[in-house]
This record gives sequence, C-alpha cells and structure tokens, in this order.
Amino acid sequence: MKKLIIISGGPCVGKSTVGKRVFEHYSNSAYCDGDWCWCVNPESIRDNRQQYGDRNMAFLLSTYLEAGYDYVVFSSVVMTEPETRERVIRCISSQDYELHSFRLVCSEDTLKGRFDAKGGRAAVSFFWAETPSVPGEQIIDTDNKTPEQVAREIWRAVDKGEGIPASVVMKETKKAAKKTVTNATAKKTAAKKTEAKPAATVKKETVKKAAQKKPAAAAKKTAATEKKTAAAVKKTAAKKTTEKKTTEKKPAAKKTAAKKTAK
Repeated sequence: MKKLIIISGGPCVGKSTVGKRVFEHYSNSAYCDGDWCWCVNPESIRDNRQQYGDRNMAFLLSTYLEAGYDYVVFSSVVMTEPETRERVIRCISSQDYELHSFRLVCSEDTLKGRFDAKGGRAAVSFFWAETPSVPGEQIIDTDNKTPEQVAREIWRAVDKGEGIPASVVMKETKKAAKKTVTNATAKKTAAKKTEAKPAATVKKETVKKAAQKKPAAAAKKTAATEKKTAAAVKKTAAKKTTEKKTTEKKPAAKKTAAKKTAK
C-alpha cells in the first residue's frame, strides 16, 4: 500500500531538511513542502484566503498518490493544526494509502538557536508548539540530533508498517478537529465569563458601598441635627440667663432712683 508520510512541527524545527532526507532514502517517492503550496506577499495567518492553500496541498498530494508513487513525503507547519490537517486530508481524492504522521519538536533554547542561525529577525514563535497532537502522531524530539538521525527514526517507523489506513485517518482527524473546536469554544466562553466577573464584582461592590454610605450619611445627618439642637438649647439657655440678669437689675435700678428722688 502507498504511504503518505506527514512531517509537521513549528518553524525552524527541521521539517524540510528531515523531509528531504526521508524522500531521498526511498525510491519511487515524491516530496512536497507545504510552503510551496501557498506563497503570497504579504503573508498573514489572519488572511482567510489561506484555505485555498489547503486545497493546493490536497490536490498535489492526491496527484502524487494517484500517479503511483509508493512514498509521498509531505512536510508542513500548518499540518500541526488539527482543523487544517482535517481539511487537507478530507480533500485528498485517493483513499488507497496508509498514513504515517510525525511531529518534530525541540526545546525553546534549541529553537532560538536554530532561528538565529537562519538569520531570523522577528521574534521566535512558540505558537505551534502549543497545539495539541492528533491521534496516531509520533512525537520526535530533535534536541541534540542531526537531521540524518531524525530521518532514520522516521524511516524505521515507516518500514515497520505502523501506519494508519486512510479510512481510519478520516475518522480520527475529524474527531481531533472537532475536539479542538470544542476546546477553543470552551476556552472562549471561559474567557468571556472571566471578563464578565469583574463587571459583576464592581457592580456588587458599588451596591455594597452605596449601602454602607447610607447609614454613614444618616449618622452624619443625625449628628448634625443633634449639634444644631444642642446649639439651639445653648442659645435658649443663654437668652434666659440674660433675661434673668436683666430682670434682677431692674428692681435695683428702681430702688436707686427712689433714693435719689427722696433726697
């Protein structure tokens, strides 16, 4: 049975170099690099037209498989993403093949070193390293290994016949893609809830503060009233004292006046 060998992984992990080694190892083989299928300027992962690149990949792989090549080697970064992988495999017209899938990984330090060696100017992206693996995918750590050593691991696995029939591949990739979408939706929902929580908390705290302010305002008003009442009482008492003194002075004044008259 014909074998489709997919080698995925993040940028600078060694996919193309290893893919060519595997391709050169087998006779009656064909090789495709995913970068050949979609080369545009400017390039952006947000460009919805990238889906046409998936079609190009599927068409080229279908052509190689239907042309009768025993080994079709395909290296691509986007095949790391379950949804893209599902779209590409779904569009492959040939169903008479066995899939052997490998993902190359390495440590962050190794990736930075390889990126710098290629003269990379942009920041190193670890996005692809965080995407989930798919069923049947073999993970190969490329740290401290030459491309030849990694390629040898791949062709040994392929020669053992540990591939997955195309019919099974379709079912498994659909499940993986669906799971990824579900997880992404759940993550998005959780993020929305997290964003909503502070607003609810703020509202709750505002109501609480308002409730706390009411007694304080009432107490302040009561204190002001009491102060005002005390001032009024004090004023009244002072007035009475003044009136009393005035009343006491009047008889004394009359008495003095009477004495003066008598003289």
